[in-house]
Amino acid sequence: MPARRSRSNALVVSVVGFLAWPALASAAPAEDKVLVESWVRPPGDGAAFEAATFPRTKVDLGSFARSEGRRFDSQYGKYLWFEGLPLAALIARLQPPPSVDLALLHFANGMVVPLPIKDRHALEQLDPFIALRMRSSPKAPYGAEFPPLVKRARDYADVRATQFSGNKLVVARLWHPALAEKVQADFSPWALADSLVAVEFVETAAYYKQFDVDDSAQTRAGLELFRGSCQFCHGARKVGAKFGWDFVEPTPLYTYRKGEKRLYYHIHFRRYDAVARGQSMPALKSMTEADAGNLWQWLKAIGTKPMPAYAPGH
Repeated sequence: MPARRSRSNALVVSVVGFLAWPALASAAPAEDKVLVESWVRPPGDGAAFEAATFPRTKVDLGSFARSEGRRFDSQYGKYLWFEGLPLAALIARLQPPPSVDLALLHFANGMVVPLPIKDRHALEQLDPFIALRMRSSPKAPYGAEFPPLVKRARDYADVRATQFSGNKLVVARLWHPALAEKVQADFSPWALADSLVAVEFVETAAYYKQFDVDDSAQTRAGLELFRGSCQFCHGARKVGAKFGWDFVEPTPLYTYRKGEKRLYYHIHFRRYDAVARGQSMPALKSMTEADAGNLWQWLKAIGTKPMPAYAPGH
């Protein structure tokens, strides 16, 4: 038995190819805009902020000077030619306050992927680039369409295709700094992310404090599991991602799963009819029964106790 499987074979969710690649379209008309919203999360109740109308900055990605070149895209699993702008250029124009150290990248499908914007190592590893156009060879014309992805969950049903509209965030690796090494082999948030629609700026400690509702060791361990595997797709009380179920509203998940073992089966073993049931969650084989027990205790705590307000230090 080989000592270590390759990264591409280790992912539960892996790209198995493009759908039929359509002829690349010509560049979008100059008047077409690709808008991304941005805001700095204000202090206060997180759920109230999510529900309220809040002034947000809108940035036209077409207003940036474009760079182009051949880059490796971890979602497509190959080198392609892209035209667009580094994510760092967008963040620099938005000028977040000095106290902010985390960008929450919001995607059209409801995923939220945190990116530590002061972590030089993470930024160098991912090299995030917002592609506005692409081509498959140096002689092909650039097109504003990005082929959708077909993904297969190993040993289980196919998950829904990932569609792109207007832009595609290109990252060099499926790695993410928040994932534990054992989780990296099962799941990457970049594998499911579609088009970038918003960038939210927060202070890391204050943002995650909202989810810290109990100081028991087991619950704290469950919170770390949420941060390391669940937060990209799921939120709680309308705070966080909306790709998957909200863990509290309208029904607290801990009451639905009714116990640690049922939660373990739900996470570790996925149903063959998951896609027909509207689910895109891969099987997380790295999740142990003990892990699921800790996560269930946190789900029970977040479902029964109020979440603290977002309270940045500056």
